[in-house]
Amino acid sequence: MIKAVFLENCKEYKTMIPRMLKHSWLIIAITAVITVFFGWQLKNIRIENTSRTFMPKDDASYQFMLQTEETFGSMLGLGISLETKGKTILTPQYIQVIQAITDGIERLDYVENVDSLTNIDFIYGDVTEDGEGSLVAGSLLGDDDEYTGSAQDMRLIKQRIIDWQEMYNRVIVNDSFKAAQMMVTVTASTEDGEELPSTVQNEILANIKAICEDALAGSDLEVRYFGDPVMSHDAREFLMSDLINLIPFVALGDVTRQKIVCDLAEAGEEGINVAQLTGKSLLSRPAISYHLKVLKNCGIVEPVKQGTQIFYRIRLREHFAIVKHLMQTLDEIFAEEDA
Repeated sequence: MIKAVFLENCKEYKTMIPRMLKHSWLIIAITAVITVFFGWQLKNIRIENTSRTFMPKDDASYQFMLQTEETFGSMLGLGISLETKGKTILTPQYIQVIQAITDGIERLDYVENVDSLTNIDFIYGDVTEDGEGSLVAGSLLGDDDEYTGSAQDMRLIKQRIIDWQEMYNRVIVNDSFKAAQMMVTVTASTEDGEELPSTVQNEILANIKAICEDALAGSDLEVRYFGDPVMSHDAREFLMSDLINLIPFVALGDVTRQKIVCDLAEAGEEGINVAQLTGKSLLSRPAISYHLKVLKNCGIVEPVKQGTQIFYRIRLREHFAIVKHLMQTLDEIFAEEDA
């Protein structure tokens, strides 16, 4: 029964194909329309790799986070760590660098707030003229007319930090006073209420790095960056790096290109031209040129002009190192299984 149905379907397919070929132009037109339709959708594709992208939007914890941000402000943060190899970060020169970075970042779009050594509040008690006590929020460095960058100012700043360790220690400075930390609060969403795209976060990070680079010119401070925008940026860089390493292996999945690579390897540094490769193959010259173009775009071969001719030679040294390491690892795994 099954065999009879199968044969009947085959007969239908055999009669269907000739009918379709009679209207080949119609097939081409339909295929073109479908291709254009789906190709046009590509312009709306947005690849996101932010940490929030992977959070389930209907989950209670995610919704609670959004409600918290509406009440208390954005929770999207980017941190900057500045560390000296000297005795302390509390010097007029370093404080001037931190002030320059703080001022520059505060002027950037999508930046809500910057907490650093130079602009964080210092809470202290005061007595009014009528004898009543009150709490005053001032600057950790002191008022503008108080801070001069003197040695006495440095001692006062350090003492204030020590007096309020719960507030400042490991928040803006570390235990040894050799490193300072800056926290940048970035707007978590756009004006339309959409999540801030990774492209915008990467742009903010690039601008912050540029500001730090300018401010740190001539300084011995070592800078590090951390936070969600940094993770998004690094994830993209790692992804692109992996793709670059994988593309050559995808290109070598074709048997014809494998043969071309073998011929190039035998030719050595002198290389081989298209005519010589064509002579070693049953393919036409245009077909060989096409495969060479694919290998060239993947970084597997490189063209070298010799007189009026172009020779191709292999350049897989860095990729072979990866393959060699992979094969060694597989050999070790198989040896353990055999044992």
